Amino acid sequence: MSIADGGVDLFGVVAAAVVFPTLLAAGGRHLLRIGEFARVLRLQGWPAGLSRPGALLVAAGESGLGLAGVAGAALDGVHRAVALAAALLCSAFAVDAARLLRPGAQAAPCGCGAVDHPVNVWVVVRATAYAGLAAVAALTGPAVGTLAPLGVALAAAAAVAIGLPLWLLPRTLAIPAGFTLRP
Repeated sequence: MSIADGGVDLFGVVAAAVVFPTLLAAGGRHLLRIGEFARVLRLQGWPAGLSRPGALLVAAGESGLGLAGVAGAALDGVHRAVALAAALLCSAFAVDAARLLRPGAQAAPCGCGAVDHPVNVWVVVRATAYAGLAAVAALTGPAVGTLAPLGVALAAAAAVAIGLPLWLLPRTLAIPAGFTLRP
């Protein structure tokens, strides 16, 4: 759906406005708490010797893609490449979270928001949604253009309306420990 105020695809603007700030915030948090993030990776099964370098690599990748996505939003070639890389990274997160849910696997923390939050199916759903949004951003081109003020306001409101529930999804839909369904 292209809007008439510059040909900018509003879906792509919203997708980029959800994905890139989320990656920047998550990566920044991981960099600020790199020891905690490395511990989470160890609990997820990473070898002890690789957990800290892996944590640095993942956090730098998230932060770098988030920053490049925000900064390069108006540059078509940069935007598409960064959005594609973000789609691949989020796809890798989804696959890794699904791996942690395999039968017989020990519960592991997510690492995407809080150490005490375990990986659940909604973590996989959320990572897949982020991957899809990043793919939309890659396919639609630059995230900004000559948007009229109403277009900017609409994109910002939509990004918050989509991004906030998506970020909170795994925690809010987690089944509490000890809860069982009765027929």
